[in-house]
Amino acid sequence: RGLPFTRIFAWEAIRHDPAQIFGPMPDRVVDAISYYNVAANATPGARHNPWRTLRQVATPADLVVVKLDIDTPRVEEALLDQILEDRGLCELIDELYYEE
Repeated sequence: RGLPFTRIFAWEAIRHDPAQIFGPMPDRVVDAISYYNVAANATPGARHNPWRTLRQVATPADLVVVKLDIDTPRVEEALLDQILEDRGLCELIDELYYEE
């Protein structure tokens, strides 16, 4: 059903055993995921800023879906502001899911 994800990027600040994360995943998801067990960083250009990674791997022709759920309001708001202030970044994102 739906569109298959060909690439998934995930950041998780809480430490997890890799077996917990990858054990229940189907192979097709394991093959597509880049999982970073570190906090996403809201500093523009930082190594673990999701938008730095997105700019490196996505093109405007790609279908990009972002789910922003960091549970740290100041980080989420800073990342949202970066999207709103950067037209090039906006043009890479087709769908954005965010929970207030």
